[in-house]
This record gives sequence, C-alpha cells and structure tokens, in this order.
Amino acid sequence: MATSSAAFLTKSMKLLAAKITTLSEQIDSLQVDEEQPFNKELENAVSIDLGNLQKLMKEVQTKAQDKKLLY
Repeated sequence: MATSSAAFLTKSMKLLAAKITTLSEQIDSLQVDEEQPFNKELENAVSIDLGNLQKLMKEVQTKAQDKKLLY
C-alpha cells in the first residue's frame, strides 16, 4: 500500500514539475510590447493553468496526508 502511494505521489510530483516548467516557459516567452496591449487571452490561459495547478497540488497534498506520507 505504501509503495503504491509513494508511486502515486512521485508520479504526481513529476507531473506538477512538468506543468510548472511549461507555465514558466510560457511566462518567460511573453514579450512586453509598449505599442500593443498585453495579450489578455494568453494571460487568461496562464491564469487558468495556474489555478488548475493549485487545485492539483492541494489534491496531491490531501491524498498524501490521508496516506500518512506527508505530515
């Protein structure tokens, strides 16, 4: 049981790390053009992704706490 929980936690953390890297790259690629307003569509997409990432992180923490893997 602990092995499968640890595997779940490891897999979840790898997915979170990949998502964080992707979001970081998206944010880094944003160019501020003083003649054009900020791209609201991209800002909204990144905001939604960050919100989903926060939900996933809370879910992983809750499951880890339920399995006594995280204190």
